[in-house]
Amino acid sequence: AGRVVAIRYVAPGGHRVIHLLNYDYREADDAVEPARDFILRIPWTESADVRAVLVSASREEAVRAHVVGTWLEVTVPELQDHAVLDLTSLPGQDGSATASYTRRLAARTSRPVPGNDQ
Repeated sequence: AGRVVAIRYVAPGGHRVIHLLNYDYREADDAVEPARDFILRIPWTESADVRAVLVSASREEAVRAHVVGTWLEVTVPELQDHAVLDLTSLPGQDGSATASYTRRLAARTSRPVPGNDQ
């Protein structure tokens, strides 16, 4: 995917949208060569559970996304000329959102919250 450009937009509340543009244009047949099976790496400090949806003119599909250290790696199965990648951080198994909630709850009630080991 050497000719793919990613433009990142972060909306209020942390919602992320990545515009993907494929510039691999073939003048001979006036077509864009699809980019296939590439990994997009994005700096990431949010939850390890992420919903990633790739939206193009012809389809909308959930795509594989996982956190590796401080990076989110998203596997893009195919990109024609352009698409939008919609990323949503979910409260997840890493406990970041859940632990924060349980700490706030414990502070308000001044009682330990079961299962909160932090």
